[in-house]
Amino acid sequence: MEVLLYVTVFFLIFRLFIAFVNCITIKKLPIRWNNSNALISILIPARNEELNILNLLEDIESQEYQNYEVLVLDDSSNDATACMVQQFSRSHPRCRLIIGEPLPEGWLGKSWACHQLAQQAKGDFFFFLDADVRINGCLFQSALHQMHEDDLALLSLFPRQEMKTLGEWLVVPFMHFFLLSLLPLRFVAGIKTPFIAAANGQFMCFDAGRYKVYKWHEKVKHSIAEDIEIMKEVKREQLNGTTLLENEFIRCRMYRGFRDAVNGFRKNRLAGFGDNWMVYFLYLYFTVINYILFFITGNWQLFFICVLIIIFMRSMISGMADQNPLVNLLLHIPQMIVMLYIALLVLVGKLFGTMKWKGRKLHN
Repeated sequence: MEVLLYVTVFFLIFRLFIAFVNCITIKKLPIRWNNSNALISILIPARNEELNILNLLEDIESQEYQNYEVLVLDDSSNDATACMVQQFSRSHPRCRLIIGEPLPEGWLGKSWACHQLAQQAKGDFFFFLDADVRINGCLFQSALHQMHEDDLALLSLFPRQEMKTLGEWLVVPFMHFFLLSLLPLRFVAGIKTPFIAAANGQFMCFDAGRYKVYKWHEKVKHSIAEDIEIMKEVKREQLNGTTLLENEFIRCRMYRGFRDAVNGFRKNRLAGFGDNWMVYFLYLYFTVINYILFFITGNWQLFFICVLIIIFMRSMISGMADQNPLVNLLLHIPQMIVMLYIALLVLVGKLFGTMKWKGRKLHN
């Protein structure tokens, strides 16, 4: 039992070290003004996004880069998404609505939507944006500069996450908590092995020429975490890809309330661990479950060491993610309980085939 406690402390120190490495090496997208006048295609898959889509389209119209087209694919929405985009396009000719085709066998919805968008895009660069993001400033210029400077096939960004309810605060911080304590983000660009890969489908910019050759979304058509899998494919081809944090360019309110957030995270939680149940269970055990042993053994010295490490780690990660560190510290224990609850839902969904997202069943 003592051995398990020391393994828990060692794992926590390891994660603190990764967080510290990220803190001193992490790179946000630099603010740049690119001289290129390349045509860019802004590609937005949209399924039931009537609450978000006009905000993003208006943001695009007011940003600085002007040589662009906007394609919005309506992915079988049963709300007013298509009508709103159609009405917007009447007064904004660079915006066009595409009605998505039925989902073929073997595809997941988002990859199929993105694949259709890419087939109709004419730009030299493809910017895939989720419909719930908000953008400002010189996002496209800065991204183009980064694409040219590093000869990138893929640039992905992690937007700043907006949380407006307690339920969202209990779930959404997991994204950066996992990422920045398990993976040195600089290694994504520096090491070509697919084992070290991270990306965020909320913002993905591709060199269009390379995209057309490799058809990235078709390659990962069956993957729930299609963004991470595409970065792995880029690395397998020995091409350059990188993932950065936002720099006040892009933000997102991913979910609206606790239930929405839980459903969103349960669909790709296991995929974030390579669909490996053993790795996922070990992570949960040494991150949450094993702390029960401290109370059983009464080893309070090691326990308080762990508490101090968690305080430092959560503070660093919250700072990098532009989140309130005090809120994350106060909610740490409830967040860990919710993490176990989501793991249970993932297990049930996998065993009984009940995993759904936006009304569609996900493959097991």
